[in-house]
Amino acid sequence: MKRLLLYSALLALAVCAGPGFAGEPTPDPILKLNTKMHTSSIWRIGVDGQGYYLVTASDDKSVMLWNAKTGDYTKTLRPPIDKGNEGRIYSCAISKDGKYVAASGWTGWDWYSKCSVYIFNTSSGEMVSRVSGLDSVVYSLEFSPDGKYLSATMGRNGAKIISTSGWSVAASLTGYADQSHSASFDKKGRLVTSSFDRHVRLYDSSFKLLKDVQVQGGKKPYQIVFSPDGKKIALGYQDSPRVQVFDADSLELLYEPDITGVENGKNFLNSVCWSRDGKELLAAGYYMIYVNGKWWSHARRWENQGKGAYTDFPLCQNTCWDMRALSDDTFIFSGYYPDFGRFDKSGRQVYYRSSEVFSFADNDKGKLKVSDDGYTVGFAPYSGAAYTFSLRDRQLVESQASFPAPVTSRGGVTVTDWLNSHSPKINGRQLPFLEKYERCISADITADGSTIVFSADYSLYALDANGTQKWKMSTPGTVWSVNIADGREVLVATCSDGTVRWYRLSDGKELLALFVTNDGKRWVLWTPAGYYDSSPGGQDLIGWHLSLIHI
Repeated sequence: MKRLLLYSALLALAVCAGPGFAGEPTPDPILKLNTKMHTSSIWRIGVDGQGYYLVTASDDKSVMLWNAKTGDYTKTLRPPIDKGNEGRIYSCAISKDGKYVAASGWTGWDWYSKCSVYIFNTSSGEMVSRVSGLDSVVYSLEFSPDGKYLSATMGRNGAKIISTSGWSVAASLTGYADQSHSASFDKKGRLVTSSFDRHVRLYDSSFKLLKDVQVQGGKKPYQIVFSPDGKKIALGYQDSPRVQVFDADSLELLYEPDITGVENGKNFLNSVCWSRDGKELLAAGYYMIYVNGKWWSHARRWENQGKGAYTDFPLCQNTCWDMRALSDDTFIFSGYYPDFGRFDKSGRQVYYRSSEVFSFADNDKGKLKVSDDGYTVGFAPYSGAAYTFSLRDRQLVESQASFPAPVTSRGGVTVTDWLNSHSPKINGRQLPFLEKYERCISADITADGSTIVFSADYSLYALDANGTQKWKMSTPGTVWSVNIADGREVLVATCSDGTVRWYRLSDGKELLALFVTNDGKRWVLWTPAGYYDSSPGGQDLIGWHLSLIHI
């Protein structure tokens, strides 16, 4: 095995430094994928007032800047990160003048039990300020039209209003009973927020509560946005296809756009957006239609402010998480796949940036295969060729492996109701071990039935046959499939960042990670300590990240 030679100064620091401890970032450099496209979900997207910069926030712990006109990569902004959840970016916003980018998410929680909003200079890419002491992870950031304030809605305890003049908290919005994922300012400075407690709250320009209503369109109100004239408010739901339009003064429900066809299956329209002139309303989320040999999540555009006829068009390859209107009446979006793009009012793509990693988001868990000794794995993306990788030979070949696939019944244990479920069962008994809102994605059982491994949105869980938890381990994203190699007491997992990872079965400790480019031509394999091996050119896919909070 080799050690990466990039950034030799940081490497020297890694040799001398001791391990980090609770309360501060680790001083050790962290080996990280270094691609020019996100490797995991893009939760938020934003654009400056001139339409020059486009910014994206991702689960891969990075923020990226793009040319808004062409979609070309500009630079990566690097927030402080650590292992596990620390550094996941759920939210971003760019100031109207394009000078600053704000980013937040799971940012500082593992160190301080408080979160921070990081402020970057867009020109230099450097972090220039930090707003600390927030009560929870941050799901949404929004600059006010006059640039004086930045709202930060959180996983609990409501929202914070940050003054941009000194980057300090100016007001706290309280009384929320659940997560808040969206806020919107109108031109007068009023603010409206949505929350999973099923309430919509309206505040004046001094952030005094004006109205508070409970909404009925679904259990998880998501993106909320004022119409351009400030007279209406549109709301989408994460668990419902219904889109609702409210009066912006009284919060009285005015009407609901036609969702014919969307209401079938498990579709939902969580992202909403008005056209710049306010004459059309758009919504997207998870609304899958098969088009030209591929499944696409579609957007719906309604005429007459959402009261008229509609048109559907393909948008992204999985859930759309954010959508915004630009000054020229085109639109931008970001998605789970990960992907993002820009489109015009007719639905024509101006540009589209797709994931450069394998997508393992597949209900067919049998595509992940592992030899009994754990040294050879077979895997295949959602669509495309199957590959086999040998640790002993350091060889990747395009071929279908014949090793065992994961099973959900053996050794006297049967797992049911597990796929995309919040409450999987072992031998008919429901086990509420998952975090709130977390889904079970896959499962496998050891040959003797003594251990069941479940994967979920952000974690791996190991339980015994009685349902007692043995361990829980944070993962770099959704784990789409797991497979236990009984002969070596290890398990293999495919993750949403395009990696295949090996974990120790006894305690969940990560052992190895493998990343293969989606053309199958390059790969890189590394350990948590930073030792790596790669195919020719594969070393260019990784780099060292050093987290220093000096602000």
